[in-house]
Amino acid sequence: MNIVPAGSNNQDLSITDLSHILETKLLGKSVGFAYVISYKEKFGTGSSGGFCRLQQDKPSRAMTIFEAYNCASVSKPISAAALMLLLYKTDGVGLNSLMWNYLPSHWPKGTGIKTITFKELLTHHSGFRTSARSYSDLKKLVAAGINSHDKEGEGSYNNSNYALLRLIIPKLAKYPIASLKGKTGIELVLGEPIQAQAFADAYIDYLKKNL
Repeated sequence: MNIVPAGSNNQDLSITDLSHILETKLLGKSVGFAYVISYKEKFGTGSSGGFCRLQQDKPSRAMTIFEAYNCASVSKPISAAALMLLLYKTDGVGLNSLMWNYLPSHWPKGTGIKTITFKELLTHHSGFRTSARSYSDLKKLVAAGINSHDKEGEGSYNNSNYALLRLIIPKLAKYPIASLKGKTGIELVLGEPIQAQAFADAYIDYLKKNL
């Protein structure tokens, strides 16, 4: 597999050429790099260079495409690209639109939450100061609200901004995730883990199909 369709204009993409471009841009310009190019879950090609561990952290080890590592913030550009694609495709919604309508409808929205735009999430200017990643922690974060003064200045890097995209992207993409609005007691207790998993599955599904 070398030539694959690209875009909507019946154009072709050479995986070999793309690999050469990537390798040229990365080789000798980073401590270490690795990439794999695939199409429809079929391996096309891959390359690596440099080191995944330097001599000062003995023993040194060369980078390969088989190195396993925690991608951590490497996932942020992927989430950002998914959000930008959805905003481009969705009429009446843009970077300066408010994001709160795309959070779970039953979540309490604290002070200032309804002022946060998509752009402020992407640029860490939302005002969030507490880091939250899990569904339950994000719910508490949103309920606690923000201080408007924290949105000013240069912003503050916070993982919560991008963790919320796991929920926002499926809602923007109109995945059929059951609402828990009006649910209380045991229905809510049992329903939230199911909803959390539905958001996670939809987020992964959208990325696989569109990026």
